[in-house]
Amino acid sequence: MIRPAAIYLITQTNAKHGVHETVTDAERKVLCNVKSVTRSEYYYALNAGHKPEYIFEIAVADEYHGELFLKYRDLKYKIVRAYETEEGSIELTAERSDVNGEEQDEDEPDAGDADTDAG
Repeated sequence: MIRPAAIYLITQTNAKHGVHETVTDAERKVLCNVKSVTRSEYYYALNAGHKPEYIFEIAVADEYHGELFLKYRDLKYKIVRAYETEEGSIELTAERSDVNGEEQDEDEPDAGDADTDAG
């Protein structure tokens, strides 16, 4: 299934302030088509250690500048593959990431899920 949507490509900038380092995200809105990851694509990627959720097709490949992250429906995704098609569009395969940009492991509980039984 293909559906039109807007995503935000994220450019990250690192700045050092003494011993502290800050990362700033700059978002740029891009129109695209959202495609489902096929079963075979999913299992092939899973064998490589990835859990792709969506493929975002941008009609004009020039709109993609090598960003590593994107935002879709207020969730952050890591771009695991960028593929330029013969038609000149670009397909971005993306998987969920946490707020720090690391891949999110669904098998590990969040800190808020920890058992706090004080018995």
